Amino acid sequence: MVTITGIEKAFGGRICRYCINSRYGMKLERKDCRYEKYSDICPACKERKHIVKRLTLRGYLRGIGRKRILNDKQAPEAPDPVPEQEQGEERDG
Repeated sequence: MVTITGIEKAFGGRICRYCINSRYGMKLERKDCRYEKYSDICPACKERKHIVKRLTLRGYLRGIGRKRILNDKQAPEAPDPVPEQEQGEERDG
């Protein structure tokens, strides 16, 4: 379950809606959140954005059953790209 308290513990502060959506796989809309009075630096993306102060009932219900997605440090590395075949080589098949 996604809660603001859990977000504060995980990221060291409150974060923007974009980061909540990307880290937790949620689809929060603007009306699903209540924001701080002034914009601030988001600790997750390091950009100046409106920070989510709390979730509305609708936003809270969307967060039930959600778990945190791996952050950038825990995410597995992308596989090496497949080298393209040279123009002179023939394809199998």
